[in-house]
Amino acid sequence: MWVIMDLGADNDLCVSKIGIYNQNEYSNSKSEVTSFDLLASDSTAASSFTTLVSDAALEVSDKQDPNPERQVSVGTCIIRRYIKFVAKTVMIQNWLAVRSSTES
Repeated sequence: MWVIMDLGADNDLCVSKIGIYNQNEYSNSKSEVTSFDLLASDSTAASSFTTLVSDAALEVSDKQDPNPERQVSVGTCIIRRYIKFVAKTVMIQNWLAVRSSTES
C-alpha cells in the first residue's frame, strides 16, 4: 500500500522529516502502519525513485487520545517533486501483514 505526494514542479525544499498519525480508534492497534519506506523522485515512474528512509519503524498508538504524531528524520537532503510513502507492515486484527516495498 502506497501513496505519492506531489510537492509541485517548483519545489525547492528537501524533506527533512515525516510526521505520521496512525489511527487511534482501536485499542488493539489494528489498521496501523508499523514500518515504511520513504522515496523521492522527479518522475512517477516506479524505477526512478531514490530511497530516503528504509524500514522506518513506527510505534503503535494503542488508542492514545490525542493521537500522537510519530516523526521520522530523513538523513539525506534530496530535492525532488514526488515523495512516495510505502507501508511495508500493517497491523490488521493483531496480525502483521507484510507488504513488499516494490509494490506499485
